[in-house]
Amino acid sequence: MFKQLFKYIELNLHPKTTIFVHNLGSFDGYFIFKYASNIYNIKSVKSIIDNQNKFILIEVKKIKFVDSHRIFAISLNALCDVFNHGEGKTSAYNSEFNSLNMFKNPELLNKFRIYADNDSIVLYKCMLKASILYQENYDVDISQVVSMSSLSMLIFRKKFLNVKIPVLNHKLDEFIRDSYYGGATDYYIKYAKKVYYYDVNSLYPFAMLKDLPLKPPLPQPESGQRIKWIDDSIKLSDFFGFALVKVYCPVNISKPLLPKKHKGKTIFPTGTWIGIYYSEELKAVEKYGYKVEIIKGLEFSKAKIFTDYINHFYEIKKTSTGPLRFIGKNHLNYLYGLFGRLKTVLETITILNTEIEFYLVSRIIKNIIKIDDEKSVLLTMQNIDTDIVSELNSTLETELLNYESIVKTNVAIASAVTANARIHMIPFKISNETCYTDTDSVFTTLELPNNLIGEDLGMMKDELKGLVIEEAYFFDIKKYGYWYIDQQGQRVYKSTVAGVKRNSLSWSDLECLASGGSLTKVLPKVFYKNINNLSIEIKDINTTISNNPSKKCINNRYIPIDVFEVDHKFAMLTLTNKLKYRIKHWIV
Repeated sequence: MFKQLFKYIELNLHPKTTIFVHNLGSFDGYFIFKYASNIYNIKSVKSIIDNQNKFILIEVKKIKFVDSHRIFAISLNALCDVFNHGEGKTSAYNSEFNSLNMFKNPELLNKFRIYADNDSIVLYKCMLKASILYQENYDVDISQVVSMSSLSMLIFRKKFLNVKIPVLNHKLDEFIRDSYYGGATDYYIKYAKKVYYYDVNSLYPFAMLKDLPLKPPLPQPESGQRIKWIDDSIKLSDFFGFALVKVYCPVNISKPLLPKKHKGKTIFPTGTWIGIYYSEELKAVEKYGYKVEIIKGLEFSKAKIFTDYINHFYEIKKTSTGPLRFIGKNHLNYLYGLFGRLKTVLETITILNTEIEFYLVSRIIKNIIKIDDEKSVLLTMQNIDTDIVSELNSTLETELLNYESIVKTNVAIASAVTANARIHMIPFKISNETCYTDTDSVFTTLELPNNLIGEDLGMMKDELKGLVIEEAYFFDIKKYGYWYIDQQGQRVYKSTVAGVKRNSLSWSDLECLASGGSLTKVLPKVFYKNINNLSIEIKDINTTISNNPSKKCINNRYIPIDVFEVDHKFAMLTLTNKLKYRIKHWIV
């Protein structure tokens, strides 16, 4: 079947054609790559795979297969609603298609063919309309990008970039990356009644309108330094940039404001520690009793980098409908993250299995994907800091090679944007009535005043449109549930718990978790994917849910985790030296 498909493609398509596949990364790519690798010479099949082992792109003899879901991250049905005026899929997926017995049932097989044909046709129509829209409005070709982030960056650089943004070197990137945290997600009260649920209008786009760090000053040539550091003589109020600081959290704060990495997770602790933070976030928390001592830092110039871009797409989102509104909303949210991507990248290499030993001693390998008994794909690391590679070679007595590729990234911008977002959430988070905060939302027993509610960027909106949550449980980050009465007088139950389908837990399930019990749920017909042998199995999976929060709960309130980490010398090391330090201690 696949041999016929590739033969048809060879005979009928231009060599540089792009074929969009919705969910190439986690499904179709397994089959396309595996069978293309079996049919063609290994030099004719190339791929790009991300850090989550998802296919970004597969190239077969110059024909590119690209994941349209990475560009428009919604279901195919939803994509049809946006670009095809609701004219989309003609039938729902039939679970009987999962069985090989389908091939013995002509009627069912015909239904499957109709279903599959329809999927391909509507995806083609949607992507064609999207392509025309982008070409006419922004003069960009969506077949040349692989994600909404890269499409946003292409439009930004082509239409809105008016300052030169520097690419940070490895040393600057390593230092500043320690300040790069996500949203302010935390839980404070276990059970609450009469709860209001608010969400910020376009929080990250709002944060992108602020002054952002552009570039650090160059050191004097005679200093012999590559980086111009500031020391502890500078006042925080006079400083704009990123600093290694000693933090003293006030003992009486019930909702700490500064994030910290702790045992592999981001927490908001009390206590004393050393960390790297964006100056404006440090200034913001000082108003709530935090004490900060600067150890050293990197000062940056300021610039409003995204104002024209944000205003353009927010106006489109606010005034348009259909595809244009969808485009406006997406481009508001997907640009900033590209600035925070890692400098380290994956290269995918298809090799003969007889060559694996050579690559094991010459490359830093993340994963080996076996295609068959003759061929495998290696995921190798590029752009590793040269100091780390040298240290590995010295310590492990290897001759690892480090291949360089240009990655245009500036984590200072991404870190500042997320910090600005957390700063905006502080007044809502610190309130005694707040039960739970997510990146851009808050559950609180206090009704917000009308002057905070609105449609502009950064204003709050009432998620339940005047309705009030009757009861709610908050167990942990991304683990909560509640119910309310809708406008028809019906009870509506909502739940968010990792590992099970959203809104699938009953109120009695939540009460069971609240009392210390556990739940076992059966997830039927789950597609179980194994990247190591490019296989997909369909299984029923049992999952157990329990309530084990990392914070203690006393009298219905969660107590913040307290830390004391002031290993000053180790904290001042760069990421490179931390790795060297750890490597040496592992070997010993």
